[in-house]
This record gives sequence, structure tokens and C-alpha cells, in this order.
Amino acid sequence: MTLATSQSEFRANMKYYMDSVVKEKSTVYIVRGKDSLVLSKQEIYNLLVDYANAEIGSLNHAILYNKLVEAGIIKCPPHKTYTKETLHEYFEEIANEANQTI
Repeated sequence: MTLATSQSEFRANMKYYMDSVVKEKSTVYIVRGKDSLVLSKQEIYNLLVDYANAEIGSLNHAILYNKLVEAGIIKCPPHKTYTKETLHEYFEEIANEANQTI
């Protein structure tokens, strides 16, 4: 679930928003003037950072992708998730895309 709130509303109901992040894996957007802040579970943040830093086409990248799908962070068609048995398809797709751009 995604929530959005103002800074003053967040301060007044901090426990509610923090509980929502922890218990329901929500993401909370807090508007603060012209800026916004995001409150999310550290586990989700770590997955996103690791995924962004993983080498595209690597086994680690594919594993992190699947974890993000399982966590509901990335929405994708079922055929885009991979098991050990179908992981070679992922690498073939990456290789084909790389060959098309050359």
C-alpha cells in the first residue's frame, strides 16, 4: 500500500505511518514544502540499492529482480520471473538485446 501525507500530518500520526510501513510493507510519501521524503522498510530499500548496483545480466541481478517481484515492488507479467531452470532464458534475452543495440 502506498500512502501520502503532509509533514504535519506525519508528525501527528507518526506511529500509524511507521506501523503501516513495518506491518503492511507500505511506502509513505511525506510532502515537505517543495521536497518529498519517502519512508519505507530498510529491507526494501536495501533490495532496491542492491538491484540498482548489480551488474545487468548477472545471476545476482536476476535473483534480486525476483526478490523485488516477490516483495511486490516490481509489477511484471508472470513470464518475467525466473527459476533456476529457466534462468538461461534471462541471459539469452540480455544477449539478444545487447546484439540488437550494437
